[in-house]
Amino acid sequence: MRAVLVIAASVFCARAPVCGARQSAPNPCMTCHPEQVKGYATTGMAKALSRAATQPNGELLHAASGTQFAVSDASDGMRQRISRGGLSGEYTVAYVVGSGHRAFGYLVQIGNYLFQSPISYQMQEKAWIMAPGYEDNPTPDFNRPVGFECLLCHSGKPRLVKGTRNRYENPAVTEEGISCERCHGPTAQHVAKPSRANIVNPGRLAPDARDSVCEQCHLQGDARILNPEKDWDDFVPGDALEKTFTVFIGDSGDNTPLKVISQSQQLRRSVCWKKSADRLSCGTCHDPHSEPADKAAHYRDKCLGCHGATLARGHPASPNDCVSCHMPSRGTIDGAHAAFTDHQIRRLAVKEELTRKPAVLVPWRPGPREYEQRNLGLAYLSAGAQQQSPELLNKAFPLIAEARQAFPRDSELTAGLGLYAHLKGMYRKAAEIFDLAIEMHPADLTPYQAGSEAWVAAGDPAKAIRNLEAAIQSDPSDEISYLMLGEIYGRQNHAREQIRVLDQYLTFRPQSIEFRLRRRAVGTGPATTR
Repeated sequence: MRAVLVIAASVFCARAPVCGARQSAPNPCMTCHPEQVKGYATTGMAKALSRAATQPNGELLHAASGTQFAVSDASDGMRQRISRGGLSGEYTVAYVVGSGHRAFGYLVQIGNYLFQSPISYQMQEKAWIMAPGYEDNPTPDFNRPVGFECLLCHSGKPRLVKGTRNRYENPAVTEEGISCERCHGPTAQHVAKPSRANIVNPGRLAPDARDSVCEQCHLQGDARILNPEKDWDDFVPGDALEKTFTVFIGDSGDNTPLKVISQSQQLRRSVCWKKSADRLSCGTCHDPHSEPADKAAHYRDKCLGCHGATLARGHPASPNDCVSCHMPSRGTIDGAHAAFTDHQIRRLAVKEELTRKPAVLVPWRPGPREYEQRNLGLAYLSAGAQQQSPELLNKAFPLIAEARQAFPRDSELTAGLGLYAHLKGMYRKAAEIFDLAIEMHPADLTPYQAGSEAWVAAGDPAKAIRNLEAAIQSDPSDEISYLMLGEIYGRQNHAREQIRVLDQYLTFRPQSIEFRLRRRAVGTGPATTR
């Protein structure tokens, strides 16, 4: 069960130059809006992605795996070196992710594929740390694919090769950081004939559409489910988010865990928002075109704009800082040592406690009625696979089965039924369902890998091998397919075929420590790398 859930979690959960910044052509917005463009260039969104790495050299030992990392400068940029088991590899950083307010992450490029570095630089501690999700990894390496949803929220215009997971055009992005169009929509008509009628001003939108502009990147929830035939960049400012995808959240009460990307969710839990009749929004306190020089004074003025006339005389004197008491920084469950501002605007500080994981998921806002059952079922499936929660999975499968009657050619629903059959021990039936999902969506790796597990459990490793060979053909960068295939050949004592598979991946990524260690353990045979 655990193996198939790990595969499911890795895919069903698939959890992202600018205005005034670096770009290939002058920013056309500068002509009419120079103040906003220049101010925006100083903000965190404008610096969300860059090629310049200015963080210090350093070293980091990951005790859980015995892996040593070293960071150094070179003429072509930052180099990150990894060593384990007597082997080492070195990668040049292609992109730096993050504004520098909290932390920096790093992307490397192998061929045309982007992968995340397993280490990051933490600004609050001024130290190199393991990137989120790598803290307990027994074999960390530069092997986590950087998907479109991730890069979309950290750059203006990522150029994913359609039908792939982490293969990009060259260059991978045409704009570094977040572009004007991310909030204001397409600008071509407005530049040609400036008018309020052909550009989006989020402040003039209805509440749901207004809030959706920020929520596209600042509301992660427990699951984000695309509508059929939609992709993440189909969202257009001016529309409600649910026209493209639905966010599902679980609520654990006042001590709901803080996530890195949960600002919108926290704000909506605040008394301030509840009493504002939809008037309070991100833009009430944040000007996306500038960052205040004195943040404490700026946000205090915002608070007093609503509370100045009614603030109790007995309120304790404060050093010109409302945020430190009512919006303190809290640790996050997914932020690797970083603390983020709690936007719930509490009257009293919350006591940090371990919280139960939510048993019920609800849509942030209702999505299209025809997709309600489908999206909720897939949300439970995504969260259940990620958390390895039988409770959530048991809620997923009836919804998925019912929704599939309306969407019989939906590959995600079909793969969900395959997972249900596998968990119930109906291995051959599961494998056949996964094969059907492959026919529906040949580019999706989930049914290939989950179907392989099912065929092995059903006693037919030949069909498992067939699936994995096809998966490798579909995506030669995904190491999970190679690992699974190599293990099948290993159990069959087919050393030559096992060596062939390991060497095939090493042709793509010759510095992989895990594959080189496995290759060394297998023994003799032709090798593509030492």
